[in-house]
Amino acid sequence: KTFARQWTKEDHDCDNFSFALMGYWSEGLKSFAFGIAWSQNHAFNIMIDEKWDVWIVEPQTNKYMTIEEAKKASSPDGLKYFPMRMILL
Repeated sequence: KTFARQWTKEDHDCDNFSFALMGYWSEGLKSFAFGIAWSQNHAFNIMIDEKWDVWIVEPQTNKYMTIEEAKKASSPDGLKYFPMRMILL
């Protein structure tokens, strides 16, 4: 549902998408650790599955990535997802 919303600078941007997606995941009490993470310039979601694998979730597209895939998807300077500055689960 979150990817259907339109990004609006300072009004509905990455942190708003991240909080909304975390809210949708808490509906029905899903059995995964699901939270929000921040890098220097981006907010996104993070999840730990039943196998203890860590996933990065881009809330604006609903794309799930492994840590390795997220590192490759980061900008050339590596700042989109890494280094993570804060994680709330």
